[in-house]
Amino acid sequence: MLEVYKPTLEDLWFRESLMADEETMSYNHAWGGTIPFPQESWADWYDYWIVNHENRRYYRYLKDESGFVGEIAYHYDPEYDGCVADIIIFSKFRGKGYGDKGLELLCSAAGENGVTVLYDDIAIDNPAIGLFLKHGFYEDYRTEEKIVLKKDIRPAAPWINEVGEDDFISLNPTYECGKHFDLFEKSYYDDASGMRLKYWFYDPTGHGCAEKKDYPLLVFLHGTGNSLVGDLCINYTGAEFYATPEYQSVFGGAYVLIPAANEYKGEDGRTCGYWSEEYAGPVHDLIMSFVKDHSACSGMRFLFGNSSGATFAMRLMDSYMDDFDAVIPVGSAALPSDGILDEYDRKGKILFFAMGKKDEFHDFEKEAAPRMERLRRMKHCFILTPDWVRNGDKGIASINGGIEMGQHCLMNAVHANLMFDDGTPMDVRLPGGMTGWIADVMAKRRGDDVKD
Repeated sequence: MLEVYKPTLEDLWFRESLMADEETMSYNHAWGGTIPFPQESWADWYDYWIVNHENRRYYRYLKDESGFVGEIAYHYDPEYDGCVADIIIFSKFRGKGYGDKGLELLCSAAGENGVTVLYDDIAIDNPAIGLFLKHGFYEDYRTEEKIVLKKDIRPAAPWINEVGEDDFISLNPTYECGKHFDLFEKSYYDDASGMRLKYWFYDPTGHGCAEKKDYPLLVFLHGTGNSLVGDLCINYTGAEFYATPEYQSVFGGAYVLIPAANEYKGEDGRTCGYWSEEYAGPVHDLIMSFVKDHSACSGMRFLFGNSSGATFAMRLMDSYMDDFDAVIPVGSAALPSDGILDEYDRKGKILFFAMGKKDEFHDFEKEAAPRMERLRRMKHCFILTPDWVRNGDKGIASINGGIEMGQHCLMNAVHANLMFDDGTPMDVRLPGGMTGWIADVMAKRRGDDVKD
């Protein structure tokens, strides 16, 4: 019986043997045949493909009663804006139908992981084309060297079987993207370290608000790859609507700041230059410089973060806790240690933890649930962990551009003020939505008598 097996680092001897076998790799003759896979490269390869796969890569062995017989994999390729399949059966195990069954298992795994389209580029003379055509692939196009095959996989999210009969899937946020970009200005900050950072900002005093001295600052940190989309980053961070008169009126005006990481695409199409430890000092300095340059920006400071930006926001709070008042990580399970949470309580800092229970990128039950009791003991912590992340039309949020991430993108709901289109709150504990929560927090900090 053929089964899928997740290899350990020590199991990579088999892949080394597979890549080095001339008969096995004969299909690759157009691109050089065998591929060296020395042991010193195993750790980095394993981290990229198995540990930190980012839901963009999948790799498994095929195994029968005798042991390992081949590999199946897919990875995101920007050339096709989709995932490319890979299946290799060791030459000595061919003729047993393993290629047929292995491709079936690969397509099944891709569908379960939210992949909607699989591609494969095959040398023009490779007889394996017939195998792929048998499994529903069709020719997308061809060149002199290769045929590009494509298979449309049922757009099934990993949680699709949990959707109730009376529920429905909502494929897009119901708000209009880009409508308020003209409220923002763009500038650059040159840090003493030599790093230059682009940023967008909204200044309430330039849009009709009085010149008072205690406007809060809302900092929004984007997710991986979002700085590459230009002004769309303003929307993707969840910041756009927080500059609108409707939102601003709730908390009496606020500055909005959106730093951008210096991201770029590597030769392999991977996003490089995303948020990391090296940005912490420069981004902190950018924020403090912005506050210094805007004398009216002397109120509370809120750190919002989306996905990897959420992790980065928490690390900023860890390192520079005295300079911030609240952190709102959305879509990250990388919570601070208990010791740092104790420091939150000692210093009166506020955590608003937001993560969907069906987040496609993080296993809530394994990564977040064990920490919930500790969060509940904090003095100032709001926990938002919805069973379903929903759009404004109350439908279950689905975003699938090759990888399902609708339940990961809870920031879209935060962007919509955690309110449905009919004016009802997404969480009954937040009758005024996210803006109402901000206003309440500010009022409490000022000592006003605001109901919990």
